[in-house]
Amino acid sequence: MNTSHPEPGDDGELPELTIPPSTVRFLIDKLREYDAQGMEALSRDEDEPESPFDAPDYDAVQAHETDYLDEPLLQELRSFMDDLSDDEKIDLVAIAWTGRNGLQADDWPGIRQEAADSFNDRSVDYLLGTAGVANLLDDGLAALGYASAEAAPDGEGNGAPGAGE
Repeated sequence: MNTSHPEPGDDGELPELTIPPSTVRFLIDKLREYDAQGMEALSRDEDEPESPFDAPDYDAVQAHETDYLDEPLLQELRSFMDDLSDDEKIDLVAIAWTGRNGLQADDWPGIRQEAADSFNDRSVDYLLGTAGVANLLDDGLAALGYASAEAAPDGEGNGAPGAGE
């Protein structure tokens, strides 16, 4: 079932998520904020090589090796996501896969089971390392029938986790 407007499953019910949609929206906002910071940093560093591997020596490569480890926003994201339950992390992976693969609410049980089968201690790293994960999560929520963060009315989807749920 591939329609332009996401619909709940055949039974008219939205798939039950372990993670509240407001928490996913909070993460989407934080991930977009982090992505925006990275883009600003890239535009400022015009004197730096495009890649540390383009640097003339190995010391320059090592100097950039941990550039993002001390990012406060990245640490906030990692800490927040690490504190989620395993079931909530599984939901996040499944929501991202739903957004990436253009799936619908009817596909949720299978994709969530696949995410549960693939779950491991590196799932947070996997999500944080996935290009465009904020958009994937937003698209996944919308595909499951939950309003996207961009379409949410003012005050919804942009607040602290648990708000409005």
